[in-house]
Amino acid sequence: MESCQVVLNRKGYFFNRFLDEAYLYQASTKECTVLTGIATDLLHLLALASMDLPTLTARLNQLLVGQRVSQETVSKAVLQLSSQGIVVDSPAPFRNRSIDPSIDLVDHIRRTTAAPYFYTPYAATLFINGVCNQKCDFCFLDFDLMKKVHDSLTTAQWIDIIDRLTEAGIFFVNIGGMEPLVSFDLTVAILRRAKAAGCVLGFITNGSIPLSPEQIEILLDIDAHIGVSLESHVSGVHDDAVALPRAHERCVQNVRRWVEAGLTVEIQTVAMRRNASQIPDFVRWLDGLGVASFSLQNTFGGAWCAGQPFFSTALTPPEYQQVVAGLEDLAGDLRMDLGWDGFPHERDLSTVSRHKGHRLEELIQCSAGKTAAYVSPNGDLTPCPVTVAHPEHVVGNILTRPFLELWHDTPAFGAFRKYCADDYDSPACRSCEQFGNCRGGCLITAAAVNGSYLGGDPRCAKVYSHSERGPAGTPLIQIQSRRTA
Repeated sequence: MESCQVVLNRKGYFFNRFLDEAYLYQASTKECTVLTGIATDLLHLLALASMDLPTLTARLNQLLVGQRVSQETVSKAVLQLSSQGIVVDSPAPFRNRSIDPSIDLVDHIRRTTAAPYFYTPYAATLFINGVCNQKCDFCFLDFDLMKKVHDSLTTAQWIDIIDRLTEAGIFFVNIGGMEPLVSFDLTVAILRRAKAAGCVLGFITNGSIPLSPEQIEILLDIDAHIGVSLESHVSGVHDDAVALPRAHERCVQNVRRWVEAGLTVEIQTVAMRRNASQIPDFVRWLDGLGVASFSLQNTFGGAWCAGQPFFSTALTPPEYQQVVAGLEDLAGDLRMDLGWDGFPHERDLSTVSRHKGHRLEELIQCSAGKTAAYVSPNGDLTPCPVTVAHPEHVVGNILTRPFLELWHDTPAFGAFRKYCADDYDSPACRSCEQFGNCRGGCLITAAAVNGSYLGGDPRCAKVYSHSERGPAGTPLIQIQSRRTA
């Protein structure tokens, strides 16, 4: 066994880490195991390259601080991991292409393990096209910029992106459009590739594009979670918000058909002034449709903010909390699961995992540069879904550079990776006991309303009460829109 090379079982497991904790996502069960101690560095090394026992022992001792392990100890650990199918013999030398071949693995791990973000994103959202049949007036994407990068890549290039993301350890793949069902064949090709790698799958659609029985069967076979954007049970309210006549009628028809066919459907709704008073009745109505779950999302800032106060569309924190309280009252009476956005100080933290990475994942208000990756239609990695297709926010292109170099070795994430409360402009953030979990909320929304990425998310009750707002909540800055009517 000494001369045999071993490696992480990449067909069965995805490796990730946050600080000193390792996470093994099992492809077959979709469950996560958390490991600490020597196993964290051992598995990290074997996720990046195959090694024989002497090499593995030597590199592990280079990483360990204040202790040494014998080859016998490493051999026992490898045998135990091998008996569980986590580590396997490598028939040929393997080197993960997510980092450049010239980079020393020990130096790479040393540089990245203290980072205040996940070693690799646990999730990636792919914006595969730049067109949509709706014109939602609250959409955070810039329509004109998205059109410029529409149809930039071939199916083969998207497959290559999936291979690169999964080799880097990304476990959850989600397609965000603009509208995935406009590009049904491409959506299916990407999801099938990700499924073959063992990923958890999902896509988000506005639900207004009908699918044939054959297409529904294809989605059943893929077994992807479907998020459907629906803003109200009142057709006029929804159609006005998305600027498409009969969009509500088509969406509801499709949801009924998909649920009856056995697809897993979640309704995702943005809380706004136009629908806030209807949400309790809306949720009861949805429960009768048989959908699996309902998720209430707070309004994000974006290009739509140009020329209008943020809170003329979005709910103020007290108003949003009132809507959430109504959902909490309903929860016990519904068959479907309920979820909603909320800041850490507004949540019962006794239900949150004690593990560092899971705690960050569950409580973080801004995934940008910390727990998730976002890919523009041309293959560019970008920090945040709101920054997709914005050239000033490009981290680099996934097809031209190793992924983990993009994730770790670029200044483009900038403010999105600030983790010290003293870096923030908002006194509410600097004094908040939950800052380490929240890290200032949505930085794009903070910039849109409070004038700075580090100005504090205005949707947070603490930030809202400290904000120096103009008359009737007028934003201190305006985002210049490139969007067309």
